[in-house]
Amino acid sequence: MFALYIDSVVGRVKSHGLRSYIKAICVSVFLYADCILLLAPSLSIGELELEWLDLTVNARKSACMHTGPRFNVRCSNISTKAGHKVTWCSEIGYLDVYITA
Repeated sequence: MFALYIDSVVGRVKSHGLRSYIKAICVSVFLYADCILLLAPSLSIGELELEWLDLTVNARKSACMHTGPRFNVRCSNISTKAGHKVTWCSEIGYLDVYITA
């Protein structure tokens, strides 16, 4: 049931063309049980849809990461709509799978 409920987040990310690719494979959104991994150039699109669904981004469980040739370039801080700062990291884990910058 959760997958049906959250499906509009996937649709919103796809409709805005904000997709992330790893080796030419689109990997913008992963869903498993009640876990969401949103890989997109913009947090705001996914966050707007989650807000519409009466869900929020938990900044303590969220992270930002650069990949590619400029992975170590320092970026501005990113905050949720509630004003909570999302930290930058060099590795993200999701269901025992780790993506590194």
